[in-house]
Amino acid sequence: MNFKGELDMKKIKLSLRIILSFIIVISLILPLQIESAEEVDSGLNLSHLDNKLSHIAGDGSHTLALKSDGTVYGIGASNWGQIDVSDWKDIIQVEASIRNTIGLKSNGTVITTGRKTYFQSWTDIVQVDIATSNIAGLKSDGTVVVNGLIDSDIDILSQIEQWLDIVQVDIRVNSIYGLKSDGTVVATGDSGQKVGSWVNIVQISSGVGLKSDGTVVTEDGLFSDDILNIIDSWTDIIQISANNHIIMGLKSNGTVVAAGEFLNGNSNDIKKFESWTNIVQISTGTDHAVGLRSDGTLVAVGESFYGQIDVDDLNNINAFHVPSLSGIESGNQIVSEGT
Repeated sequence: MNFKGELDMKKIKLSLRIILSFIIVISLILPLQIESAEEVDSGLNLSHLDNKLSHIAGDGSHTLALKSDGTVYGIGASNWGQIDVSDWKDIIQVEASIRNTIGLKSNGTVITTGRKTYFQSWTDIVQVDIATSNIAGLKSDGTVVVNGLIDSDIDILSQIEQWLDIVQVDIRVNSIYGLKSDGTVVATGDSGQKVGSWVNIVQISSGVGLKSDGTVVTEDGLFSDDILNIIDSWTDIIQISANNHIIMGLKSNGTVVAAGEFLNGNSNDIKKFESWTNIVQISTGTDHAVGLRSDGTLVAVGESFYGQIDVDDLNNINAFHVPSLSGIESGNQIVSEGT
């Protein structure tokens, strides 16, 4: 198999793994109902819709939802225009940061809305990630491009330019990670060589790595001992979602485990994950998290300062004309970011 074929196969394998479970989450989408932290058993079934939810994502202030027809919807804060996505089309992935939203189009180009993102024209992009105003793009040839404040660091840029065989890119405020086709991980910025010993990795999320055997590893010095002690016992994990304060893991049986707490420190919200079942994708932000069930419904816990998980106003709106959601990726996924 030639290099391109091998890379494509790795991407397909990674995508399938992420899709089966796996850019929250946090929100809702079309006429689909997200459960509040107090009501985790509610939810609107979307199984009757032709254009179902294909991915959702969110950060600390807004949530996004991507439909299978390539349109995007958003709820929550829009003081920077971060949910002005009603005219977006042909989108295959969406991601959210606190003040920005980014969408990947089917033709490999990228679109953004929100606060200034220092964005320039890209082509041949197959996956994107965003943190604050930093944007990373994975190109079809396995190389990585970046934009934002992080690209003013010549040392970081020079290292990224040497990256090859990347199948997933993950970016934080001061760090960027690349998952290679051989299961190892490269990183630059604050993370440096802290992930250099990782092997057999199939997904990365904010300094956390999911291994092919269903266990989880973390970047040295990033999380507290309490969190590390909890995740050491995790097994059968098929997707992870993390930020600086919390790590979520989706198990192969459709249940969810978590370590840490939301930024607001409400430990009761974390306990709500214990009631989640039949989950196929998870996503977490700084203060809320969302799970996508196999029947097309959503469950959510956490704060809703800006209405990012308040979907009552959408209950009586046609599924094809709902406002907007953020942090969405293709393949029945949900994503939530807070960095």
